[in-house]
Amino acid sequence: MNQSQHAGTPSVPTSRASDMVQRRARLFQVRERLPKPELALASLSYLSLRYLNDVAVGEVGGRLPYAADSGSNCLFYSVHEDPAALFHCPFLYQAQYESVQKFLAVPFDQLGEMDRDAPSGPTFVFSIGRCGSTLLVRMLVAAGLTAISEPDIFSQMARPEAQKFAPRDRRQCLAAAARCFAAHSHREVVIKLRSACNTIAPLIMGSTPASRCEFILRNRRDWARSMFAVGPFEATMLAKQLAVALMALDRLIALGHCSGPVWYEDIVREPKEILRRFPTSVAAQEDAELARAISQDSQSGTILSREHVARRAVSDDVLNRFEEEWRKIRPQAIMTKLGLTARL
Repeated sequence: MNQSQHAGTPSVPTSRASDMVQRRARLFQVRERLPKPELALASLSYLSLRYLNDVAVGEVGGRLPYAADSGSNCLFYSVHEDPAALFHCPFLYQAQYESVQKFLAVPFDQLGEMDRDAPSGPTFVFSIGRCGSTLLVRMLVAAGLTAISEPDIFSQMARPEAQKFAPRDRRQCLAAAARCFAAHSHREVVIKLRSACNTIAPLIMGSTPASRCEFILRNRRDWARSMFAVGPFEATMLAKQLAVALMALDRLIALGHCSGPVWYEDIVREPKEILRRFPTSVAAQEDAELARAISQDSQSGTILSREHVARRAVSDDVLNRFEEEWRKIRPQAIMTKLGLTARL
């Protein structure tokens, strides 16, 4: 593919092989943004890039992990003047797409050189989706933490297509991404992930051994109602998604990464108690900021906003079909072992 066209598979020229040995990376300019659905996974296919020049690995600042590319065996970092400003957006992947002007493409075998002096690993927030995870991010920001919502490099590694990457390269991408986000703050960083990441939760935690995690659940009927309100989901698919989430939670607890679930209902009812699970304390003077974070729509301006969801009614028949499918596949042994039955 011509380097001035779409960068889905930008290649590293053979004439630059010696530069790669000397830990070189490639810098690209964004020529054009192609139409991208609002919730679509971050991908280089929605961008047209032009190659600029080679630079030393680590020479370019303002970097945020964006997407891995199997054609060039590189992790592409979006480059921004003020990357921390993007952390306040409801979804980081969308903010990156809308504001990026340049990309830094770092070969997988050079990722170990990136952000080697970053502080300890982040706290990951896994969830079933539509359960207050974005609200929790706003609360953590109000409490003084650096909290990041849905960087898509983690989501990309959870897709079936990620199997085309070598296992070592997947781990390198995940570890480099975690270090990069941690390097953007002198405090511990919290990273909220898309629910798709539940399928590779042990891989994410195993690739970032200094990290820890929390897992958010919600009453299943309320959760299903909210999910049906935002998209055309099949009852069977939603039931499977919830079952996969519980299996991931069980595995994370067994591996010692997580102590137990956080419940959406508790986030709303006892926010300060929930925040004590994170590396911060909420002082009295922060009460107003915390109350403001809770009262505001954390997904305002997106198709997941309260206003948008409120316009879509969900019938009892739809919810009952979900319940029927859930009874067929629910992991009852896990629910009993983890004490989830009464609340889920």
